[in-house]
Amino acid sequence: MKLVTGPLMDHIEGGFYLKARRVQETWIAKAPPHIREIWDWILLKANYQDNGKIKRGQLLTTYSEIQDGLAWFVGYRKETYKKHHCEIAMKALTRELMITTTKTTRGLIVTVLNYNKYQNPKNYECYTENDNETTRVLQPTDTIRKERKKEVKDKSIVGQNKPAAPSAEIVQYLNEKSGKEFKASTKATRQHIAARMKEGFSLSDFQTVIDFKVDEWGTDAKMMEFIRPQTLFGTKFESYLEAAKVAGYNGQSHGMFSVTLPEGYQPPVGSIACITTRQ
Repeated sequence: MKLVTGPLMDHIEGGFYLKARRVQETWIAKAPPHIREIWDWILLKANYQDNGKIKRGQLLTTYSEIQDGLAWFVGYRKETYKKHHCEIAMKALTRELMITTTKTTRGLIVTVLNYNKYQNPKNYECYTENDNETTRVLQPTDTIRKERKKEVKDKSIVGQNKPAAPSAEIVQYLNEKSGKEFKASTKATRQHIAARMKEGFSLSDFQTVIDFKVDEWGTDAKMMEFIRPQTLFGTKFESYLEAAKVAGYNGQSHGMFSVTLPEGYQPPVGSIACITTRQ
């Protein structure tokens, strides 16, 4: 197959970017829509060549720019992703070693890892040049299959060394806050936590939801029984987290502050040793 060059070839302005078909074999193919869209938007906006301080494979952006760039309309109503969708996507892409981020006074510098490898057409096809003609030679199917098998094998080896979701730490935190005794080894609990971690939620997010729900349900006899892993870490986790943020639980102090007593101070029996209140 020959590539047409010269005046007969229609020129498409604006440039292009490449996406490998093998992306369908990776985790992001099954990731939530906002993660897939934000990843695609990053590839689209990344510099194809150096531009001052922003190098090839990088872009300077903000969450509001991403939200506006991926907006859609329902009738006349404009819809956008929320800020926490952007945060979750960035965390997931960083965790999977697809990007790195650097905060600046002007916004966020996002660096696409392995950009040169995946945005170089020559890495997808073998080219031979003969005078002024450019000929495209497709790789044999068996060669592609062998490469994919090797990649899957390498990925499985790396996966063996990948740390597991911090189930024990999360369950311990839940037990400390609720006064209950859940086990981190329970299969269903580990699955719920792993699923939320895969979606890009952090340890701090789990602690925020726990703080919020323990405060909300902890004094309600009917709701207290729902302070449990399968409820807190299930499919409603994101809505709980959003409600916690609206209520002022910021994910750092988890919506609470403590009055620190002097070192060595021993409170009298029956007194309140630590005063907590919602911000």
